Amino acid sequence: MSGLNKEKSFPLVGFPVLLRTFLLGVISAVILFPAMDFIGFYYRLSVSNEKWLLLLAISLSYLIILLCCLALNYIKVITVIKSYRFDLLVIFLSGVFLVYLFAGFYINAFNSLIAKMSWLQLTSLIAIPIIIFLAVTLRVILFHFTNKKEYRESSFMSDKEKKSKEEDGFNFADKAERFAKRVYNHGSPESLVFGIDAPWGTGKSTFINLCKEYWNENYNNKMVIYNFEPLRYENRDVDLLRIFIDGLVKEIKYQVFEPELEVLLSKYAKFIKSTKPSFSFLGLNFQVPFYGISIDDVFSRLEATLLSTNKKVVIIVDDLDRLSFTSIKEVLFVIKKAFSLPNISYVLCYDTENIAAFKQDALDREKIIEFLEKFINIKMNLYLEKDLLLKYFTESKDKALQKSPLIDSELADKAVDGIIDIFNSDDFHLYLSLVGDARKLKRLINTIILLDIDKTDFNNADFNKQDIIHLLLIYINYPDIFRKIYTTETEG
Repeated sequence: MSGLNKEKSFPLVGFPVLLRTFLLGVISAVILFPAMDFIGFYYRLSVSNEKWLLLLAISLSYLIILLCCLALNYIKVITVIKSYRFDLLVIFLSGVFLVYLFAGFYINAFNSLIAKMSWLQLTSLIAIPIIIFLAVTLRVILFHFTNKKEYRESSFMSDKEKKSKEEDGFNFADKAERFAKRVYNHGSPESLVFGIDAPWGTGKSTFINLCKEYWNENYNNKMVIYNFEPLRYENRDVDLLRIFIDGLVKEIKYQVFEPELEVLLSKYAKFIKSTKPSFSFLGLNFQVPFYGISIDDVFSRLEATLLSTNKKVVIIVDDLDRLSFTSIKEVLFVIKKAFSLPNISYVLCYDTENIAAFKQDALDREKIIEFLEKFINIKMNLYLEKDLLLKYFTESKDKALQKSPLIDSELADKAVDGIIDIFNSDDFHLYLSLVGDARKLKRLINTIILLDIDKTDFNNADFNKQDIIHLLLIYINYPDIFRKIYTTETEG
């Protein structure tokens, strides 16, 4: 399992998929045939009673319901059609045909039942789906009109990542485009793990969003993007491998019709954990015995199925460095187990220094970095240039002050001139831990707005703009020291 098979193996259809497709055909036919008889009987009864207008209204209502269902599931329907899975269509029709052969056993009883009903009773039954549809539609319309709230911009800067090139404040767009191309790798099925190593607040999430934007614009029908968020399950007793595979299957199924994937991935995961695989049908979970199948057999079939999808699957794991070191190892274990599967690549976002900080000993730090390098094939570092940081700070400050009409922008400008002096000084490197990334600059701007720095009368104060900025930085980053200064100045 160390690499791709040189010989192209054929993706065999598993028994659970065949059984599920056959049962789906049976259930569909069991519902369809009585429904057709019911509609035919109701049509004849309505014609005999000359209920043409009501019959037309009901027909149009069901047509609208059908069109709405198709519109809501348009992508899924097109995906199934474009899969050209005529083998499953044959199995599905076999289930339908089987019911057709034995339909007489229950159709006659059903027909005798509806024959005893009056036209009004039949109309009430046939109107139930229409009433449900109207109720749901009314709820959507009311929600749309009653929840129209005027959007009010916050006076403070949020810590949300940017979504598009238009919001790119650090000139990441070109670098993100190059990186996105490398990850796509000409559509090669080779499995690779890419790492984005950058400190907190550098813009890793924004960088990833720019990559997604490029993938959606250029490889929309050739890629499947799956965001795996292990941070959501931190400190919870959950099966991370199961969550990972369920999310991956859900994302792939949304864009690719390959029903074998769910069963094969389940088998592969269960082999890793030495438990029985399973598949779900109509909300029920069925255990699938191994019957002498080896992990190599499952891997080969899974490999062939993934290759047949002709889609590059990119799994993004953000905020890896926010997890505990134990959770990080568990996530990397999950990735390692699926590492050599074709058409699947990974993008891991993390800060090496922050992960290494989990261990205090210097030797342990080196071991942790070496540990990460075992999993990551290609690593890219993100850096923020000083000029771009200063530009970002100036523009962000101006936007924030525009959204705060009560603040005197002229006085606030004087208050923040000190930070500009820091950026332009030769000692800037000494302030990197305080103002060296976007998150720290946002926090500084929000603090300026919160504390009404514009109200400070610098002409009659015994400190200048450099002093106020230094005090702000101490206030934000070293509150215990600031308390001592405050106590000394107010009570000393």
